[in-house]
Amino acid sequence: MKITRNQAAYIGVAIILVLLAGLSYFAPERDEQIKLTSSYPATVCPAIGNKVSSIAALTSSKIDRRLIDGVSKRLNPGKGNVIPLKNASLLVEGNPGTSLTFANNGWKSVVPCSVSNGEQWFVGGSGGLTSKSFLYIVNSGFSESAVDLELFTLNGPIESKLVSVPQNSTKKIAIDSLVPGEESIALAVKTRSGRVSSYLFDERKKGLSKLGGDFVTPNAIPNRRVIVTSVIGKSKTQKVNSQFLRLLAPGEVDAVVRVTYLAKSGIYSPVGLAELRVPAGKVVQIPFSSLPTGDFFALQIDANEPVLASVFSSVKRSLTDFAWSSGTEA
Repeated sequence: MKITRNQAAYIGVAIILVLLAGLSYFAPERDEQIKLTSSYPATVCPAIGNKVSSIAALTSSKIDRRLIDGVSKRLNPGKGNVIPLKNASLLVEGNPGTSLTFANNGWKSVVPCSVSNGEQWFVGGSGGLTSKSFLYIVNSGFSESAVDLELFTLNGPIESKLVSVPQNSTKKIAIDSLVPGEESIALAVKTRSGRVSSYLFDERKKGLSKLGGDFVTPNAIPNRRVIVTSVIGKSKTQKVNSQFLRLLAPGEVDAVVRVTYLAKSGIYSPVGLAELRVPAGKVVQIPFSSLPTGDFFALQIDANEPVLASVFSSVKRSLTDFAWSSGTEA
């Protein structure tokens, strides 16, 4: 049978439609397309406020950004890669680099700009008299978010709190309003809804004297092996005023823990840390009686139940300052 020119055209169109239908069928869904084209999530750089000087440092001036201030809606290119922060946090376009927030108030502190995975654990901070600790819950989305705050003290867990955060804003909560008078605490921020990132900033003062300030980096999820790096050691350039290990077993069963020093001077478990019992749900704080030689060392913590850990180090250099070193999954 001879095919006319019109019939050939119709057949060609039909073949094209079949091919397009096939491509449409096998193409990724919208969510999958977003995953394929957006490999790096947007991150949040926290603003401290409280008359503390802070800046966000981006890896490039070409990276889009916007303030999380309840007004700004669109990411826009900037003119530089260093952005002064006052009271509004900064949302940074997804990119392969790591943006940082630097804070300076007679002491210096730095924290990576980050995004939450829906659950953040902080083993640090204080609700004591000298503490000016604040929890910042940043909602970078355009709908109200809700989070559960789970709080732990030396005496065990206290009633959790539900916190709502308006769209495109930051909720700032004084730690001493959550756990007044409690020196040793841990807390979890668990997102119910919304796009939330949380930060714990610990500043301490005694009268007019500044005792230092630092961000408490979130721990990884509770684990049976935890590594704490960048712990300040014994050296000639700095004097350690006080130093302790803070532990939490957040489950329902007590944990038996072994702490090992990983230092240039050797790998060993110091006296008193070779076997510790951590009661379930109670914060445990152990002062260090001895330190390995060297500017820094690490801890390896092995437990029979999942635990969380951080180390607090108060030092005297030209000024008094302190640092929190948080645990990571091994």
